[in-house]
Amino acid sequence: FWAFVLFPLLPALSYARPALLLWLLPAQLYLSYCAGVLTHNQVHCKTFAGSRANLTYSSWLSVFYGAPIASWIPTHLLNHHRFPDRERDVTRSYRLSPQHNLWQALRYTLWCGSWELPLVFEYARRARQRRDRGWRELRVQLVALPLVHLGALGLALHLHGAALGSAVYLLSMGTAFLAPYFM
Repeated sequence: FWAFVLFPLLPALSYARPALLLWLLPAQLYLSYCAGVLTHNQVHCKTFAGSRANLTYSSWLSVFYGAPIASWIPTHLLNHHRFPDRERDVTRSYRLSPQHNLWQALRYTLWCGSWELPLVFEYARRARQRRDRGWRELRVQLVALPLVHLGALGLALHLHGAALGSAVYLLSMGTAFLAPYFM
């Protein structure tokens, strides 16, 4: 229900009625967080029995998560769960500071991507060399994500012009790019 009804419904409402943008924004941010939760669950335990259904669902989640969810494999499964909050965990909570406060939480969240990116690039390089299922999943998600977002941006600009269309896209579909920061 969340993934297949609510994720597309809120942007559709924003596109149809731009006057609702600010009213829908809190719900849209909540759904961005939910996209992270569903992504986390999909990476840990596939939702469907069939590989095609899982590939389609992973690509769908990638669109609303704002990043290919295959990037969780090297960063979350192969690093964080292998070395949970220890020295070799690139996302260990004390990496910037042992303090636990709002400033540290914000800094940590913003830095995490730069620490994880080398792991993602290395994973993609190895998957490409092997030409395995991981490479296929990553490729499909890397194609789906920009295609859908460019299409959504184009539609918003076509329907509402440059200024309002940009706002419609950013406050509805663009919130997906915040989801990685929630997780």
